[in-house]
Amino acid sequence: MDATLAELTARGVDAEAPVSPDGSDDFRTAWLTDPDGNRIELVQWPAGHPDGLSAADWQD
Repeated sequence: MDATLAELTARGVDAEAPVSPDGSDDFRTAWLTDPDGNRIELVQWPAGHPDGLSAADWQD
């Protein structure tokens, strides 16, 4: 996440500082906005988590 955000910043892309939805250092998200105003979320999944969302990501 840090390397990606540094590269985006070097290219003139502003992104919000990363935060962790669960308070860990492994699971982090950051937001940026494209030139058309669309918000894009970058996600760093924790080690061992399958790529993408699964049923485990949604609470009942």
